[in-house]
Amino acid sequence: MSGSDDDELSPEDLAGIEEYEKSEEGKAAGKTAPEGRAARLTRLFNDLPEMSELALMVDTLNARLDPTDTETVSLQVPKQFLAVLEFLERKNALDAGREPVAAAEVLSQIVMNELHETLHWLTVQPAHFSHYRNLWNRFCDDEGEPEEKIAAPKPATKDGEDPF
Repeated sequence: MSGSDDDELSPEDLAGIEEYEKSEEGKAAGKTAPEGRAARLTRLFNDLPEMSELALMVDTLNARLDPTDTETVSLQVPKQFLAVLEFLERKNALDAGREPVAAAEVLSQIVMNELHETLHWLTVQPAHFSHYRNLWNRFCDDEGEPEEKIAAPKPATKDGEDPF
């Protein structure tokens, strides 16, 4: 509290708080649940140097991300794929009532979206990436918890081809 009269609790408020803290509900609210096996493993895993390195990289990137601080890269893309981008952009622009943008801008946005998604998954579920999934699985083996391992994603079909 800051000490001003508006911030101070009245004697009635203080008595109500004390009464709540002595009640069964208040006592239960003050207790923390025992840490489960998965929560313990996750906490220990996140304490690994490699996970600390990942957290630092993600935090630093998020703190410094500046969409105007760019670097030009060159991509080799078959002309037919660029024709697909231009075709779809013309259709999207028509629907939106605007002029189409160049294929290079569309491709740049696709890459940007993919990188944003990569950052998202690194933040919320690093095991989405095989390196961190493998690290987790080795960690589970080392901790004697092989049942907590994460299986690699299976292909869409038995022969690995896209069902569409």
